[in-house]
Order: sequence, then structure tokens, then C-alpha cells
Amino acid sequence: GGAPELLPLPAVGGGTATEFAAGTFQQGWITGTASRDEGDTRRLYPVRYHLPSGRYEPLPPGVVPAAGNGQGWVIGPVNHLSAGLVTDAGLVRLPDLDGRTDRYATVAVSVSDDAAVIGGQLDVEPGVVTRAIRWRCH
Repeated sequence: GGAPELLPLPAVGGGTATEFAAGTFQQGWITGTASRDEGDTRRLYPVRYHLPSGRYEPLPPGVVPAAGNGQGWVIGPVNHLSAGLVTDAGLVRLPDLDGRTDRYATVAVSVSDDAAVIGGQLDVEPGVVTRAIRWRCH
């Protein structure tokens, strides 16, 4: 029953974003992608927004925010090759079953509030068999 409230747009790429598409909202953190038109080109910038402080923070380039948690940590594809977790300390690429990273079809889709468990999927036989996967982080 409440009225919507427009949030401010972040500063990205040397100017103000044209749009901000929110992905997840958890305990005061909003994760998503800001876009900015630069001539005929639309540039995308992964960001997180801390609602209580009104502060936007950039995420590492190449990260596509899929989900976030209550700490503002974000999971999602990295350069369309691997799954990653962004914490306050930086980006961690999540390995596949062979311990490799930068492999197509390894996808993270959910993250617990303490980031101890991340859920997703990977191709165990590329293009043929996809399986659910769980990472337990230490």
C-alpha cells in the first residue's frame, strides 16, 4: 500500500547513470546494473547501493550481479566465463568440479547471508547435462 520512492542514480563512467536496474534487495543492500549512454553506445556498470547510507559502490568490471545478500556481497557471472562472489575484500571466482575457473556454464544464482553457501548449476557434460551445484565456502 505504500507509494514508490525513486532512488538516486549512481555516478558511473565519468557521469550520472541513465538507468539503474535493481536485481536484489536484502537488508538494506540493493544490487544491480547501472547503464549510461555514451554517444551511440550504452555502457553497463555493476553496482551495489547501501540504502541506509545512500552510497553507491562499484563492483568489479565484468561481474553481472545475479543475487546479493544482507552484507552487500554479490554473486554472478564474471566475464560470462565463470561464477564469482564479490565480498568487501574483493572478487573470488568459484571453481567447477575440477577446481577450474573461467569455464562456460558455471552459474551461481543464490547466496546465503553469511556467504557460507552458494547455489547454482554447471554443465557436467557441456551442452548435454546440467546439474545443480552447491559451494560451501570457508
